[in-house]
Amino acid sequence: MVVLLILPGCAPKSASQVRPGQQPTLVTMRRQIFNAADAGDGDPVLNRLRARMAAEPSNVALRLELATHYRKIGWPELEMEHLQLAVERFPESRPARVALAQALRAASLPGRATESLEDFIRNHPQSADSETLNLLGICFDEAEDFKSGEQAFRRALALAPRLDYLHNNLGYNLLEQHREVEAVAAFRQALKWNPDSTLARNNLGVALARASLKDSRMTIGDALAHFQNVVDTATAYNNVAAALMEQNRYEESRRLLEAALDYNRSHAAALTNLKMVAAQDGKPLELRPAARHGKAVIASTSPAAVRIPGVAPPREEAATARAPGQTRVGGNFQEPILISGPPPQMPLLAKERRIYGAVKLEAIISKDGTVKQVNVMGGHPFLTMAAKDAAMKRSYQPALLNGEPFEVKVPIQMVFEPGR
Repeated sequence: MVVLLILPGCAPKSASQVRPGQQPTLVTMRRQIFNAADAGDGDPVLNRLRARMAAEPSNVALRLELATHYRKIGWPELEMEHLQLAVERFPESRPARVALAQALRAASLPGRATESLEDFIRNHPQSADSETLNLLGICFDEAEDFKSGEQAFRRALALAPRLDYLHNNLGYNLLEQHREVEAVAAFRQALKWNPDSTLARNNLGVALARASLKDSRMTIGDALAHFQNVVDTATAYNNVAAALMEQNRYEESRRLLEAALDYNRSHAAALTNLKMVAAQDGKPLELRPAARHGKAVIASTSPAAVRIPGVAPPREEAATARAPGQTRVGGNFQEPILISGPPPQMPLLAKERRIYGAVKLEAIISKDGTVKQVNVMGGHPFLTMAAKDAAMKRSYQPALLNGEPFEVKVPIQMVFEPGR
């Protein structure tokens, strides 16, 4: 059963499923290469990259940039081919292995992605940093091997215990294993290190709602409070109801959905979820006039709702609902990964005056991996412009939320040293 949960600031995630046999195998992809030798001819960026690749065959960053461009212009099979060649030629390259794993995920081959990453970690344990282990955990989750995913996330946290998204991803993994109480603890750790994490706060709301069935210390009221920090009140009620629906707790879900509709009579997700509840519990729905609002509202013919402890009664006025995107419950997040970028060029005036040091920047990485905007957070004025110029020329594997590209802000530090 698919229930509608609304989170702020996230793009819709497609619910379509790939049928077995729809995605081309890697063997099929290799056969397609023979018919694609001239793919992208006429693209000036591609032609420049090919020329540079011919001149610098040992430049792994350049090969990854070429692979990324093939994906952008609609040739994922050529992207896969170049990434496989990069891994074969540069087996010690972490960026190459990570990029290949991402491409395999995009081809709905998470099992192959985990095999590739495990091989890399086994043969290059010194390169098994928290980011690589985080990606391994995500791939295991997508392959529905949640126990192995949990082990990967815990290994990542042992290396970087203060990274909030690692705690979030562990919590999501535990939710998938129906270990809601442990998931609550993981999401709280994520919020300890990043109180502004909307994703962790939403996930904590889901975990608290589900855990209320197992632990009396965790209540539906707590779940509502967390959701109300990031969404409007009607959506908060809907989202808690959605979490309960996944546990077949239809009576409680019905009461929460009716409360959501008291706040916002036209809340589409709450109306849809209420219809789904009616289909599951067999209790009919009817249209009745809403006395306070003068509009028709879908309502149950069941007895009056019992107030749930910790849930505030509906207000007199209907709340104005925002229209955030819809996404599945919870989410795995992966940081953007730097593919290429020039070092900062030392300004002549700074060099003459022997001005060195670091410039701290904050950059917005777009969904296609390009740098959209750079703001200076600190550093000598003689160095900041050169630092910004270098940052704007960087190329990244984009951040991912549930496997979908996601725009994020990241800190960047550019260091200017003597001799550069």
